[in-house]
Amino acid sequence: MCVYRTQASTRLAALEEAAEGRTASYQREILHLQQLLRERQEAEEKLLQSKRDVEEELEVVWQAATRENQQMRKTLMDTKLGGDLSGWGLSDTSPPDVPAQTSEETAKSSQLQHKHGLDFYC
Repeated sequence: MCVYRTQASTRLAALEEAAEGRTASYQREILHLQQLLRERQEAEEKLLQSKRDVEEELEVVWQAATRENQQMRKTLMDTKLGGDLSGWGLSDTSPPDVPAQTSEETAKSSQLQHKHGLDFYC
């Protein structure tokens, strides 16, 4: 019976040792996975911050484009109003003090009006 106890205790010790080895291995794996999780969370935070930065920059660009669009509309409207006044030279009802424009002057005026609308890009 002593032989069986010795064999059983030896076998039990081997099983405990194997369990301790698996436990240590699992613990290392847990630490490794925790490290990977931290790295991925940090990468996610950096991406979210970059996204916020890009959204802020996009908002600034959007506002600038909106302002420029409004300025261009105002300029276009001013140009159209100015064009309506210069168009009097083409009709029979021109104001008495304003000489009628020739077709060449009208063409030049039209070219200047279109160029003026594009001054924002020059």
